[in-house]
Amino acid sequence: MCNLWGLFVVGLLVFSGQIYAQVADPTKPLNYQAGADASGVNAQNAIKVTSILISDSRKVAIINGQSLEESQAVKGVGAVVKKIEADGVVLQQNGKAWRVTLDNTAIRK
Repeated sequence: MCNLWGLFVVGLLVFSGQIYAQVADPTKPLNYQAGADASGVNAQNAIKVTSILISDSRKVAIINGQSLEESQAVKGVGAVVKKIEADGVVLQQNGKAWRVTLDNTAIRK
């Protein structure tokens, strides 16, 4: 009977650990992905805005190599483009919005 009780407790702990692993942490950054790079540091799926094109009839942003307009989702991230501005993009995911500025390191003056 004692061994049966011990098996029950171990099974309960394993099951609760699996449930806990499936619950999303609301404090993690929106674009966080678990994993480790070569140095062992957690890797994040960086969102990079490399170009913004605005005309009278259209707004387009190049995000992570994808050409996107407002209301479209960034593939691989799941965030939706809410607004395209001249110097950045407002993204939304899971009810939270944040702004990513244009990566202007490649702009020549």
